[in-house]
Amino acid sequence: MTHIITKDEYFTALNDERTSAILERTQRQAMDLKHLQDAWILYHLRDASELRILEVGGGHSRALRFVADANEVWNIDDFGSVGTPRADRQVPKIPGVRMVPEALGSFSPELPDGYFDVVVSISVIEHVPFDVYPKFWADHARVMKAGGLALHAVDFYIGDEPDPVAERRADEMFQAWEDSGLVPEEISLDRPIVFRSSFASNPDYGMWVWNAYAPGLTALRSAAQSVSLGAVLRRG
Repeated sequence: MTHIITKDEYFTALNDERTSAILERTQRQAMDLKHLQDAWILYHLRDASELRILEVGGGHSRALRFVADANEVWNIDDFGSVGTPRADRQVPKIPGVRMVPEALGSFSPELPDGYFDVVVSISVIEHVPFDVYPKFWADHARVMKAGGLALHAVDFYIGDEPDPVAERRADEMFQAWEDSGLVPEEISLDRPIVFRSSFASNPDYGMWVWNAYAPGLTALRSAAQSVSLGAVLRRG
């Protein structure tokens, strides 16, 4: 189902022994939106075995590195180095993870057509500009197997009243998926998007910490809740 991740889903993931064991290894504090996003993704992959998994924008692959022992895991990330010669990019070496220092949407020949069973991202899609969506999602569809699965945890700020940025992001994503042949599993997202008490959300302390890193959003964090869309897609 494609919808805002709920408290019930988060609690279910935390109660799952396999998922919680991996979460402990990520060393991500629970007072952070990414902790619940990690939990949602890892719960979906808790039984993954012998799959080809591509992480998009995974950086140091905080969570997905821990499923590499039973799967073939790749990570495509330009490491903030667009325009920097590839040889000079600071690319980490992660045991069991094949790194591709490019951006999805570049149609890198290193990513074979129709190769991956699963494509995953955690807190990445909200940073992709809307004008890049056509290339990004077309490349995404290109590398997936027919019938392959995609799991994306996407940050949203929502409050008591509809927010035009959140509405546009949802509209742009849904249209890009359709254009790229990606089919969401049962969209359950009331429109306009407003906060509900059943949604899992970033604790206020976590948002206060984020103010130090992205002060431009301080006013928004004081008036909105930080939640995550959990998108489940299939390649048609």
